[in-house]
Amino acid sequence: MINKFLLSLILIVLSISLLQQIAPFVEEKPLYGSFTKASKPRFKIDSLLTGSYQRNYSKWIHENIGFRSTLIRLHHQIGYWLYSKSYANAVIVGKNNYLLDKKYIYAHTGQDFIGEDSIKYMLQKTKQLQDSLSKYNIKLFIVLAPGKASFYNEYIPDFYLKNIGKTNYQYFSSYLKEFNINHIDFKKWFFALKKTTSYPLFPKNGIHWSTYGALLAADSIIRYTEQLHKLSLPHISFDNIRISDSLNEVDQDVGLGMNLLYGPKNIPMAYPTLSYNKNNEDRKLHVLSVADSYNWTLPISGMSEKVFKQFDFLYYNKQLYPNSCEPSKDITTVNKLKLLSSVNTIMIMMTDANLSEYSWNFIEDAYSALFKNKTLSGTAIPLDVAIKMYDIKNDPPWIKLIKEKAIAKNISIDSMLYLDAKYIIEQSYRTNNGTQ
Repeated sequence: MINKFLLSLILIVLSISLLQQIAPFVEEKPLYGSFTKASKPRFKIDSLLTGSYQRNYSKWIHENIGFRSTLIRLHHQIGYWLYSKSYANAVIVGKNNYLLDKKYIYAHTGQDFIGEDSIKYMLQKTKQLQDSLSKYNIKLFIVLAPGKASFYNEYIPDFYLKNIGKTNYQYFSSYLKEFNINHIDFKKWFFALKKTTSYPLFPKNGIHWSTYGALLAADSIIRYTEQLHKLSLPHISFDNIRISDSLNEVDQDVGLGMNLLYGPKNIPMAYPTLSYNKNNEDRKLHVLSVADSYNWTLPISGMSEKVFKQFDFLYYNKQLYPNSCEPSKDITTVNKLKLLSSVNTIMIMMTDANLSEYSWNFIEDAYSALFKNKTLSGTAIPLDVAIKMYDIKNDPPWIKLIKEKAIAKNISIDSMLYLDAKYIIEQSYRTNNGTQ
């Protein structure tokens, strides 16, 4: 009798699930995150014989079964309630149920330490690039953003604290000072504010600094940029601050990513209302931010529309978002010489968890694009000449004229291009210096 009852129950559950798949009659809450469901495979004899049709069909059923989202959330909820377990990638439930990412814990304990010599070498290259850019009035600075595990290290489970060693942050912060590299150390500053701040600088269930913390950082970035260029920029003002336990996505992104039915419980967070205290006439700088996802938490629309002439975002040195909000471009399709020579300021911002991948090779890429241009004979091409050569190449009538001159002089087009660009730059300097 019991067996029949169980069998009937299973058949009823399967039938309801099948009915939901074929003709959804309950609107489910979708899973949080980026997912692409498998599409139903087309039947082909070849794919049937190789077995790919069966595999793809099985995957399609698995990812499209009725009530899948609810069943996943139920499974995650049971694990969270019974074992304090998180099924979100790399996320653990720390003390007092604070959610932490393992990568940030490893940064705090030194498990990702890349060695002093490596750090020293990378910052020597950074100093070289900073000084070279400075000759063209392009300012470069580094931003050390705090990681949540370091900030809330009291909530890290004891298991992860058995072996604490040297950390990347210790050496980066030390050599940035020793090499006189422009930088802001938000990790140090946030930790100093931790006991006195009126509002949380990190949320309980988010991975980034809080919305309030990000706004403090943005204001400091603007003021630091202002000091570097010795000019006046619009500043952020907090008109009022609203405290709410109804959080925006930034302040609970990890909690949402756990895909639970209930919880985890949030702590109230602060949400300032912003204004900018100067008009658009002060927007003079084109900024390129090379950063991780912390950049998304900054008030990028305000910074790109109210503070800077343009605020581009190069995400992990891979995807370029012009003015931060426009559709992205793969950086490999972008002319780096033109991009880098068009900006006034370059900010490289990363958390302690990303210091092991310092700048994501941006420093090397930028230096090569700007200062390693050479003629066919191996002569180094100055940056201003290289930029002029780029401009000529992208001006059809002008490059046509260069080709004609190259034929007349019986030299290569590249040589003619270099000679004309060099001549124009030299004439420009003579004119500007009154020596002509």
